[in-house]
Amino acid sequence: MESIISTKIGCLKEIKKKLKIDYKEKITVFLYENSLKKIAMHFHAGEGLAYGNTIVEVYSKDSSLDPYHELTHIVARTLGDPPAILSEGLAVYMQKDHKWRGKNIDISSREFIESGKFIPLERLFTFTEIGSKQSQPRISYPETGSFVKFLSDKGGIEKFKALYSNLKNSSDLDQIEENKKSFYKIYNTSVESIEKDWISSFKNCI
Repeated sequence: MESIISTKIGCLKEIKKKLKIDYKEKITVFLYENSLKKIAMHFHAGEGLAYGNTIVEVYSKDSSLDPYHELTHIVARTLGDPPAILSEGLAVYMQKDHKWRGKNIDISSREFIESGKFIPLERLFTFTEIGSKQSQPRISYPETGSFVKFLSDKGGIEKFKALYSNLKNSSDLDQIEENKKSFYKIYNTSVESIEKDWISSFKNCI
């Protein structure tokens, strides 16, 4: 337990430094030895869940989540409630070595293009969550992480934080269009145009 706490504190410090957010609230963490016990208590099927300043995770010798992911959700929530492409994308991007399930997120995204499984940004911008079967999490998690990495590299963290704060998570078509307009104002380019630049950046992946 002391090792887990020490790791979480270390990750939290890194997240706060990277995002330049002075988060001071106490974070409560619940750990369960398997998914069944977690589902029974929280009615949530995934391995990790963050709400308010609380984290719920499955933690065992056979299964443990990247320690940065849910902590990132907690800290970033102080900025706003954007579409899943940004909230989940940021949490994946902040994971150790920018990997999802042990694989580089840019390389995974490039492979999705090559195999014809790539989810276009236009569609990703409509997702209000990632995790359900409809959201194709095996693909959308690494893709959104890769996109956030690209935005962070391209414009810096402050510009990304402005985007995170201005976009609103909603399935309403009018709000989705407003989100795309806000994106254009902040990055001075359209979603369609930046997708081409993002995809072009994959050729440098090793």
